[in-house]
Amino acid sequence: MKKIINLLTSLSLSLLIIFFIYIIIGSLISNSKNELFKVFGYSLATTPTDSMKGNNPDNFDEGEIIIITDYDYDKLEIGDVIVFKDNQNEKLIIHRIVGKDDLGFITKGDNNPHNDLGHVNKKDYQGKYLTHYKFFNIGLWINELKLVTLSIVMIILIVLLIKEIKILRNKRLY
Repeated sequence: MKKIINLLTSLSLSLLIIFFIYIIIGSLISNSKNELFKVFGYSLATTPTDSMKGNNPDNFDEGEIIIITDYDYDKLEIGDVIVFKDNQNEKLIIHRIVGKDDLGFITKGDNNPHNDLGHVNKKDYQGKYLTHYKFFNIGLWINELKLVTLSIVMIILIVLLIKEIKILRNKRLY
């Protein structure tokens, strides 16, 4: 019985490591395309600027971690905070919807004096803001060291996976 429990534990750990590797690779690919990587309909992002700084509960500062959720574009309303791809510089932006017309949504950062140029349409829309966490402004250094951080974590996970596969191979049920 103890061998079965050990085997299931090693197998579970291996699957968890594979899942984390999937998240890291997916994040790197999505980041290179300037898109959000979603897991179970949710995505994490960090804020590189203070364009949404303010006193509302859905305002946040530079460096905070943001959780974004899948949300139907057609159900968005004025006042919602959304993530979209900016067509001019191909970056992801998180701003508030301040208007709507036939071309799409008009957006603006709460801390910015002017509306964003252009409109957000269904093609550029990535998701809707759900919540945020300050967490010691960890997002500031993650933004700066994203590739290095993810590479180090990836190497550690691959080493752990190889170790777990060796352990699984050596374990026998009889």
